[in-house]
Amino acid sequence: MPADCNSIDGRGRTGLSTGAAGEVPRDYASYRALLGEAVAAVLENAASPARSRSYRPLAMLSRGYDASATAALASAAGCREAITFVDSRRPDPRDDSGLANARILSLECTEHDRRRYLCGGGRSEPEFALFTLATPLSLAGVEDRLSSRILVSGHFGD
Repeated sequence: MPADCNSIDGRGRTGLSTGAAGEVPRDYASYRALLGEAVAAVLENAASPARSRSYRPLAMLSRGYDASATAALASAAGCREAITFVDSRRPDPRDDSGLANARILSLECTEHDRRRYLCGGGRSEPEFALFTLATPLSLAGVEDRLSSRILVSGHFGD
């Protein structure tokens, strides 16, 4: 492996470099291709039968740009399932549901209440959590869907 790449060897040791990670994209098409190839490589690695445990992709969708963009990349790389959240405490519980976007991306999508975690065995909402809807706390309510999965999320533009 070239010296300018980040790596993990067979014993889990990491090698980090401040060198260039690759070619700088020339335009939108080359940037899109770079992202698509990276997502495809990660999902292929996660699903590899050579792994002691393989992981199936699951996209997290909303009406937002970041989640839709990452779900589009995941769909192009073979992801076929998605989850989205509704909020039972809002006047329109589905105002941020990604169900329509999932249909466009040909993803099988299930909706889950963002506040489902409040109903689980002894969990309670932290008293001073100011931004609980902007954190992954709602994932606790769908933990049964996350086993053996690699979650593709556009959360905070990641």
